[in-house]
Amino acid sequence: MVGTQVSVAIAVVAHPARAAMASDLFDAVAGNVLALDVDGRGEQANHQAALEALLDVDADWLVLLEDDAVPAPRFRTQLAAALADAGDAVVSLYLGTGRWAGTIPAAHEPVVRRLVADADAVGARWITADALWHAVGFAVPRRAARELLAHLRADILPTDQAVTSWCQRTATPVRYTWPSLVDHLDGPTVTQHPDGQPRREARRAWRVAA
Repeated sequence: MVGTQVSVAIAVVAHPARAAMASDLFDAVAGNVLALDVDGRGEQANHQAALEALLDVDADWLVLLEDDAVPAPRFRTQLAAALADAGDAVVSLYLGTGRWAGTIPAAHEPVVRRLVADADAVGARWITADALWHAVGFAVPRRAARELLAHLRADILPTDQAVTSWCQRTATPVRYTWPSLVDHLDGPTVTQHPDGQPRREARRAWRVAA
């Protein structure tokens, strides 16, 4: 599919407290599905419901955006161009600072900093890893979506870590668009983290596409 036109369907995954913000994001990205967690199912179940709903849309790529994602300019155009060259990877639209799922931040920051420096040194459009460190915005090729959804339903981990475990089990790479195609609105969290600890680190993209 390299260099070809691709079709994209987008779901906005939202907490009820952010309904207005989610609606604005949905309009801004010309979304297909607005998954508002009115029943309080939690972030895992809501991501799964959004992905399941996207399977009813005829598109090559299925994209999940959390309600605090901030899209880059010309988001749809830049997204389609990136996904046309993404191969069989899960694609993260956001490479952020502060916290990375499944890692120890103090040890992981130098790793990410080196990945960024290496990408800049060669003008790379991708940073490739074996983990989805954030669920702020990511894309799944349709041909893998049902298998991934089945895995997510059986995995108790938060969505980003559950996607990582599937990618590692199936040897599916995670490719980060570089620069990121979404930023993160670094406001108060509405998610109860498993460790019960507050998040104080800045949560912003390393760099966002112009």
